[in-house]
Amino acid sequence: MDSHKNAPMAPAGRMRPKAILHGVLATMALDVIGNLVLGFVLSAPSMDGAASSDVLLAKSRAIGQSTEFLLAGLALGTLSAAVGGFLTARRAIGSPLLNALVVGVVCLGIGIALIGRLHTPLRSIPYWYLYAIPGALAGAWLFVLAARNGALTKLLPRLLNARGSPAGPD
Repeated sequence: MDSHKNAPMAPAGRMRPKAILHGVLATMALDVIGNLVLGFVLSAPSMDGAASSDVLLAKSRAIGQSTEFLLAGLALGTLSAAVGGFLTARRAIGSPLLNALVVGVVCLGIGIALIGRLHTPLRSIPYWYLYAIPGALAGAWLFVLAARNGALTKLLPRLLNARGSPAGPD
């Protein structure tokens, strides 16, 4: 069921651009979706329908600067980086940690490049260093551990059977 078991091993230290691209896109997509949902959840109680667009914009910026938003964003960012690292490791057979490291560095670079455009408080930048690279490496390490223990070959057929999809014999 797992294609990584039968795939030819890549030479150690080889970067896989498609794997890196998939990891970066997954991380960025999860970050955007997570931040939108988080902003909506945190802003819903304070928004009233009669307010002007300027007032609503000021309130949404204030929520983006709040400690609750930054801490929840740290948790969501770590999770999205881990998912990106996991997906990268799954596609980067032979050098999963190297490729996941590149995903973390690229995502960190994209975040820093967008600082002025996102109205991000400067105090949140150190948190990006705490989760972007370590989160991606943690996701890749989880994949390596799961693949080494055979957990993926046992878990995936069960998940597919639970959804009603045909799966091969155990």
